[in-house]
Amino acid sequence: MSFRMTFFPDDPNLRKRARRAASGRQPQNPLPRAKPRIFCRGCAPLTPASPPASSFAMGSPWKEKIMSVVIALGFALSFPIATFAQTAVSQRLLASSFSLTQSNIQSRIWRDQVPDLLKFQRDLQAQVSPSMPLVAEAFSATFTINGRRIVISVLNGNCGSTPVENMRTCPARLAEIDGDHVRIIKDWPMFAISSVRGERGYDASSNAQTRFMTVATYDPATKQLSFADVVDGKKDASANSVTIP
Repeated sequence: MSFRMTFFPDDPNLRKRARRAASGRQPQNPLPRAKPRIFCRGCAPLTPASPPASSFAMGSPWKEKIMSVVIALGFALSFPIATFAQTAVSQRLLASSFSLTQSNIQSRIWRDQVPDLLKFQRDLQAQVSPSMPLVAEAFSATFTINGRRIVISVLNGNCGSTPVENMRTCPARLAEIDGDHVRIIKDWPMFAISSVRGERGYDASSNAQTRFMTVATYDPATKQLSFADVVDGKKDASANSVTIP
């Protein structure tokens, strides 16, 4: 096997053109060059970019409303807790009649007295008129204390007289009512009651006037139930009082 070699003439111009052509070639995908760092001794420090504005930007009216609510809430919370405490509650002991032959709150409170009261009314029926109802009379008021039903009841039976106008002393009971169950909290053999007799006795007709009456007041702060008598329009505290357990 033979090789044939070709020799080009030694032309200086030809060599110059070859070198220029070789030096002008560039790679098809040149590598990226890193940017040179710039060092500046007197340049100012770099400032961090400011955060983007909040998307929940509020207008002036919204700001004023929210500030008003915040101020009002702070003003309300600045009051002492005692401001929101419950105040004392007062009720008049109202006269009413109750059946002696049917179950009701008053008949359950005075269950042990019902037989004697019923006998007395039946004797009146025999002596006066068979149409007389078999009822008794009581003065009462009801309080709801911590979810409990508390009833003060003054029975118009076996009452005694007093030197004070339209005032008598009658048996009274303070009871807690829970459905059909009755628990006696306090029993007064003689309890002062101020009232005026109505057309048929001490019933609802006695409540039309306010010059003579007895008022009960419950104070949540002391848990005390106290009483006051109004006689001829003048109110005086009664010696009767009890603490609700």
